[in-house]
Amino acid sequence: MNRFLIFALFAAFIFSASTLFSQENACPEVFEATFQVDWIQEDSVAPVGHWSVNEGYWLDEIPWGVFETPWPSGWESGQVLAESESWTEVPEETLTNRQRYLLSNELPTGHWESRAVDNAAQWLGPLLRFNKSRNMYERLTHVAGVFGRGWIDFEVSFGNRTREWPTQHPISTGTILRLSIPSTGMYQIDREWMVDAGFNPDTIDPRKVQLFGNGGTLLPMENDKSRPLGLRAVAAEFEGSGDGIWDEGDALVFWAQGPDRIAYNSGTSAWEHLRHPYEDKAWYFLAIDQEQEASRITAAPVLSELPDSVVNRYCNVQFHEQELESPNRSGREWFGESFGTINQQTFEFSTPYPTGEAAKVSARFAAQSMGVQSTFSVVSGEIQFEASPSYTSSTSTSNVANLASASGVGVAATQFGLDADDALLSVEVGFDKGVSTAIGWLDYLLVEQPCHLKFDGTPFSFSFPGGNGGVTESQLLSNQEGVRVWDITDGPQPREIQLMPMDGGVKWSFESDTTRAYVAFGQSTFSKPSFSGLVTPSNLHAVERADLVIVTRPLFMEAAQRLAALHADDGLQVLVTTQRTVFDEFSSGSIDPTAIKMLMMMLRDRAIDGGWEPPRYLQLFGDGTYENRDNLEASPYVITYQSENSVSPTGSYVSDDYFGFLENQYGEGIGDKLAIGVGRIACESETEANAMVDKVAAYMRHPSSEAAEGGCLGVVGADDGRWRNRICFVSDDMDGNGGPTEIEHMVNSDEHATKLAEEHPEYDVTKIYLDAYPQESTPGG
Repeated sequence: MNRFLIFALFAAFIFSASTLFSQENACPEVFEATFQVDWIQEDSVAPVGHWSVNEGYWLDEIPWGVFETPWPSGWESGQVLAESESWTEVPEETLTNRQRYLLSNELPTGHWESRAVDNAAQWLGPLLRFNKSRNMYERLTHVAGVFGRGWIDFEVSFGNRTREWPTQHPISTGTILRLSIPSTGMYQIDREWMVDAGFNPDTIDPRKVQLFGNGGTLLPMENDKSRPLGLRAVAAEFEGSGDGIWDEGDALVFWAQGPDRIAYNSGTSAWEHLRHPYEDKAWYFLAIDQEQEASRITAAPVLSELPDSVVNRYCNVQFHEQELESPNRSGREWFGESFGTINQQTFEFSTPYPTGEAAKVSARFAAQSMGVQSTFSVVSGEIQFEASPSYTSSTSTSNVANLASASGVGVAATQFGLDADDALLSVEVGFDKGVSTAIGWLDYLLVEQPCHLKFDGTPFSFSFPGGNGGVTESQLLSNQEGVRVWDITDGPQPREIQLMPMDGGVKWSFESDTTRAYVAFGQSTFSKPSFSGLVTPSNLHAVERADLVIVTRPLFMEAAQRLAALHADDGLQVLVTTQRTVFDEFSSGSIDPTAIKMLMMMLRDRAIDGGWEPPRYLQLFGDGTYENRDNLEASPYVITYQSENSVSPTGSYVSDDYFGFLENQYGEGIGDKLAIGVGRIACESETEANAMVDKVAAYMRHPSSEAAEGGCLGVVGADDGRWRNRICFVSDDMDGNGGPTEIEHMVNSDEHATKLAEEHPEYDVTKIYLDAYPQESTPGG
């Protein structure tokens, strides 16, 4: 976005009768700022649809903007006195189905904040909207604000909200087993499992066996969203454990949440899913010698009120999404099955006992189709719809692929009714190539099929979206003996539902003020988790303060400890840990970049509460990769944050800044501000790690600027000076089509180098432009 800033700074006196008045003996001041949004209506530029902007970022399929205006010189803070926006109509046909859906479900509105960032006012919000009063879609063209200081009515108090962090990690001592599960469901651990894991059940008191874990879903990236601040105990059932002996037939039975999530969004009145972008498993922890703490199933309270309504069906929601390919090799969104060689594929979903009501199928696709659009078709029973991603361009900065979403409603299951236990919902996806070289990918399929609430012996989970309150009676049909139902709304702490018999099944009542989730099961044998070794005890939650935190891998621990000692000798309080330890304590073992951010948030909160200096630095010790989910723990890498935009060469990025966005109002926004310094030593071997620490040690031993040969290599008597004044600019083109953006990176780099050399001659400027070197092809590429 081009930002046109107009300042009008002046002093004024306001009489006490005015609606705005100044502090006593103070002179209020005002200035204005106006910004214009620079829109581009070009299919080949927009990641989706027809509309894009020169700057900004994308959330889902909606462009967002960030405008900042600094406070005038001498102002330490300011106030938002007034704000205005200008919008113009957007033709409905220029928006994708997904864009229309999102805009029609009340996105957040943009507004000015005076304290969102330091030393400036910030406007943050979506650049498209649906105007209900005018019944049309609109795009933002201008945003303006009036700001001031000295206006009493607009004083806003602001404090840093801190959280109640646990002071101890619950599994910091003892023998702890690491378990993994592939998906959400019921699991059990019996004697045979313990023997296979290498333990003798006869030496274990089952009364002291306790399970921990929060489930495997992705942590929220917005700092102000609630999440578990530590590892929670899991309420499980261990029938027969009361005698203190693990007999044959005794088993620990528990509900576990896998890495993916399906949830009902009450704000949009729609089902949503999330495939974990970094992880394929969920992790749990089994302590075999701990006193119990909220670790056994308890009964849910029984409601005495008469029900207002009855429910005997639910929406069977499933999704298919594979993470197989990243065309841009950047970003956290990968795509699944490819089309181009094979242009017709079928996907089946099991939907037992469907009703005759219409189903809904939603889909999202990506396509790389030069110059001409290619179209996906979806057919499922009566449902038929198409999705056509915008065509791609050979321009070097164009998206490597474009996205399109669509959905349809209609009767889709193969059969219906209370006897249709093997009913299927089949979805056929076709790809009509606009050009012979076109390639397409399925991102996901989401199906929603209304089904009868019937239990046939196979465990299944279901949810009821929240309503306007009141009491609802749920009726579960079943002729099975011993049917049971757990309330799993609070994942790790399920509760046993007290069932009442009815003709042909069981029933129970619940408060319908929020979405409730349940699992029905009987006497069947459940799946078993995988044993993944023992857990190294840790207790990061007991750490009160640190100036520098180093997060590394065991492979580089020796080098990291050397680096820590160097900085400790320099007066810093240093904490060294592994990313696995951080994952175990803050993301229940799952690979998740937010876990590292949470460690830094905890230390910052404790500093604010304790009155000492907050953490200053985070050092990531290990190289990174965009392939975070590809067996990261078996690699030499430390996790990277990847942007949601995964198709644009310029809009998709990796950034370690994410780990430093610690203030409550931040998350992953393009305008978020760092609270700490974040760095990375990008080593892939012990040799590289030690070499980097050697250089740091040499740098710290020879701090003067006098040049001497061998200084940076630690030669006795030598110094390291001259290299400190040397600045090297490295850039490359994008090997595109030779268009106007072909050499953009080198032009920008050269402009910076020239300006620096002219204005700061004390620096030695060198340049390495890769196009100055001939390209050579080798057998390796």
